[in-house]
Amino acid sequence: MLIFLTNNCILHRKFLQLPKIKTDFMKKLLPLLICGIFTLISNTAGAQTSPTFTWAVPEVFNTTSSFNGSQSVVAADQYSGVAFASVETWAENYNPYSLGTLQLRHYLANGTSDWNKIFTGKATVGQMRYAANGNLYITGHYRTSVEFGAQYSFSSALVGPQAYIACFDNAGNTLWAIDMGQQFGPTLYTEGLATDAQSNVYFASCSGANLSTANVVSIRKFSPTGQPLATIQQSANDISSLDVDPLGNVYVTGSCLNNNGATFGGVHYNHNVSGNGYNRYLVRYRPNGIPAWVKFSGDVTCPIGEVKCNGAQGAYWIGELLHDATFDNITLTGPANGGTWDYMLARLDTAGNYVWVKEVATQQNTGAGILGGHCMEVDAAGNVTITGTQTGEIAWGNGVSSNATGNYDPMMVRYNPAGTVLWAKVATNPNTHDFGYSLSNSPDGSVYLTGMTKGTLTLDALTITNPNATINYNFLAKLSTGVVNTAEALIKPALSVFPNPATECITVTIDGTVQQIEVLDLLGRVCITKGTASRESIVLPLAGLQAGTYLIRTSGKEGSQSAIFHKAE
Repeated sequence: MLIFLTNNCILHRKFLQLPKIKTDFMKKLLPLLICGIFTLISNTAGAQTSPTFTWAVPEVFNTTSSFNGSQSVVAADQYSGVAFASVETWAENYNPYSLGTLQLRHYLANGTSDWNKIFTGKATVGQMRYAANGNLYITGHYRTSVEFGAQYSFSSALVGPQAYIACFDNAGNTLWAIDMGQQFGPTLYTEGLATDAQSNVYFASCSGANLSTANVVSIRKFSPTGQPLATIQQSANDISSLDVDPLGNVYVTGSCLNNNGATFGGVHYNHNVSGNGYNRYLVRYRPNGIPAWVKFSGDVTCPIGEVKCNGAQGAYWIGELLHDATFDNITLTGPANGGTWDYMLARLDTAGNYVWVKEVATQQNTGAGILGGHCMEVDAAGNVTITGTQTGEIAWGNGVSSNATGNYDPMMVRYNPAGTVLWAKVATNPNTHDFGYSLSNSPDGSVYLTGMTKGTLTLDALTITNPNATINYNFLAKLSTGVVNTAEALIKPALSVFPNPATECITVTIDGTVQQIEVLDLLGRVCITKGTASRESIVLPLAGLQAGTYLIRTSGKEGSQSAIFHKAE
């Protein structure tokens, strides 16, 4: 078992077994799947037409008291439906969180409500992800008690919150759940959640009965059935996010290392950046848990952030930007003034080199920022989409601008792999401070968004409202990008796959020279990567892939070629 040690850690405040599909049904479904996958693969250098909100629903937060805010998370499934989770009925506030009864809802792709589950207790949700096998994972924490069905009833007499992880099938039924405190000793907040091609799940948690005694941050890997597989520990004070790439490398980001540096996977690093303990870090762990490299940058507080893998080609790193900051030889100026929001967005390669680093073009009383959660998604083409909050009008470059007419409005912005903004959107509410908190890419090319608002929120031609204008509430919306235009360019008869369906391996026949061959699942995640090949048949082992439908894609100077194949049991 791998070990990573952490002292005085503070985690930031900030599932479904699919039915087997008959062959005839899959043949009918296949054109839709291809269409959705190619939407994800699309990549345009110029500005794209601004996408449109196609449906939205209010997820009313039932409360009888003031609250600190309800985290809401969202995850798209393989059929372009979506799961939504948040606190449903308020029970108490604890530190920055509001806790209460939890709700887990599922909607079909057209916005029709599918099913709804209620879990009683005093709890909140942190992160939520679908795995390749169709199961849904949720992490969070509770105080006093929480129940995920009669078989999984947890309780704690400790003052501090205790972490949990739960796994659900495609009807919202609990497959398994774990009270981290009962299994590993007192365990505080969880942060970060990711899955790999084998449907293993990764997440981070902080050990201790309360924040003053917390001293170990653990990054844990569990099997699809809930069995612990590996642990990494580190002495970084705070973890915000993690992700895992197709090769098993684990990327972790957080902040607030002390002046003596920190230990990552048993290796000590000195950060040597300004900020007197206010800083951010990004570490890449190899599959064996040993760090490959760590990047540091100073700031004036402990900024929240998120990391998302760019297939097997590195990662995107986003975080709050509260002051000027240096990233190797790249310096960002930070917000225009102390009251303006800003963020940093960086693309790094696998060696930890910065490809580019960006910030928002802020002005006096104009800016955009993130609020943690799951605020960033990366599609199969390497485009990165971000949600957060915006005030004023921002010129993003590339002829793209967006105008928030309220105090602060929920915003979304998409960058291509070169760091150029393709489009930007805001939903408007003139009277309140509103924000986007979590988003998820869908196989049909759309993006699901959730966040918080009050009163009436306008999303293009749609409006949603809460009759109680004094209460904040969560919302869920679907944004249709309308970019289904690359199938003819990508599907070429020169690429063939045999046998299809396959069980143990496939033979890929290539016409021309390619730099890379990738196998992607229906959520656009890269499961297999192979290097250069030319005018030959390549055998790809399928060990570790779940049964299902996959896209195989080649890329090179002659363009891209793609084909669909099925992995049989």
